Amino acid sequence: MTVTECPHCGARRYRPDLDPPVIVHKAIIVAGETFNVAPREIYGRERTPRIVEARKATIAAIRTIHGLSYPELGIWFDRHHTTIMHAHRTANPQLTDQLITQLDDHNAA
Repeated sequence: MTVTECPHCGARRYRPDLDPPVIVHKAIIVAGETFNVAPREIYGRERTPRIVEARKATIAAIRTIHGLSYPELGIWFDRHHTTIMHAHRTANPQLTDQLITQLDDHNAA
C-alpha cells in the first residue's frame, strides 16, 4: 500500500493500487521523448515555454490517466498542490492528448 503525504499541507492518501513513483517516472520519460525535453528539465524549475508546456502536459496526462490527486502529484514534482492545479487547468489540450496517446502506445508495447 502506498501512502502519500503532502509536505506542504499534510494531506494523506492511501493508494493500494498505484505506485506513483513508477507512474510519474514512466510518464516523464515518454514526455521527454515526445516533446524533446530532458526528464531533469521536466522535474526542474526552468520556466522556458517549451519546458513549461511539456511539464503541464505531463501533469495533466498523469492526472487524466491515473487520477493521482493534486497533493500526490505535488510530491513527485516537488511543487505545492496549488501549482499542480494551475498546471492541470492551463495545460494545452492538444499536447496532453498527444502525450496520452504516446503513453497508451508505450504501455501497449
